[in-house]
Amino acid sequence: MFQEGLFAFLKNQSSITAILGTSRGDNSTGIFPVLAPPETTLPYITFMRISGYQPSTLQGGNALQIARFRFSLYGASQKQATQLAKALKDLFAGWTGTFSDGTVVQNVLYEFEMDDTESVPHGTIFASHVDYSFSYVEPS
Repeated sequence: MFQEGLFAFLKNQSSITAILGTSRGDNSTGIFPVLAPPETTLPYITFMRISGYQPSTLQGGNALQIARFRFSLYGASQKQATQLAKALKDLFAGWTGTFSDGTVVQNVLYEFEMDDTESVPHGTIFASHVDYSFSYVEPS
């Protein structure tokens, strides 16, 4: 499935792991589908599908799928969250290719970006949220 391929792709990108670190105190990759566990070490990334559809053709079904994903990039400072957002934007700028699970990504479209903060008991977490639309075909 697309999400598993996306996760594997992100965790193998040196531009991302350089910021997240490879020896994290929480023993994770720092990349989480949908929601990070409590007490996750900063910085980290979450991603989730926020919409999607499968275009129809006059001939019937279509293998092409289009889905919009939101990446939430969290850091101990706004600068750290913004650095993660820039690494992600640089990674996906003009990128097409095939994930390790065989999903063929035909297009990646930058859609939206916003900054945010979240109050937590021990301080404030800073975030950048970036949306991308992916056009892809999963292996049959």
